[in-house]
Amino acid sequence: MTRPWLETVIPIGIMLLSTLSCGPFMNVKKPTKVVDLAPMVGKSLQEMTALLGPPKQMGICHGWDFADGELSACYRDATNKMYTLHYRLPPAPLFTPTTAVSTPEEMAALVRVDLQGRKPDVTIRGGYAYDNYVLGGKAVDLFFDGGPKRIVGVRVDLK
Repeated sequence: MTRPWLETVIPIGIMLLSTLSCGPFMNVKKPTKVVDLAPMVGKSLQEMTALLGPPKQMGICHGWDFADGELSACYRDATNKMYTLHYRLPPAPLFTPTTAVSTPEEMAALVRVDLQGRKPDVTIRGGYAYDNYVLGGKAVDLFFDGGPKRIVGVRVDLK
């Protein structure tokens, strides 16, 4: 014996849950502005400030806002030597369209990194890693952050 309210509530509940669980995977906005990372790799904070303007303080790092994302650079205190350059697409509040790309190659095109047809050295659910890469004449490791079919940033670790 089925109760009439269950016949109404269950389908509505299923529809609501499917909408909420699929929401983050729908309406993904593609970024359009290119950021050229190679000339920034290894620059001092003073050089980055001259290139991009005054940074905002982000803990031990410094950041700049771009049209489609945020750039941050981290420096070693004593030497003022850059050790990480990170570009990420803006995070979105829950249940709103997010900004992402589908592949490391798409993100590489946005930050003007030529992957030269190279496949990632490591592929994990949280991203893709390219070890021992040369970018802007510097030896680096590249990390594309995100999961399968949703790349949201790239990190350059200087060696």
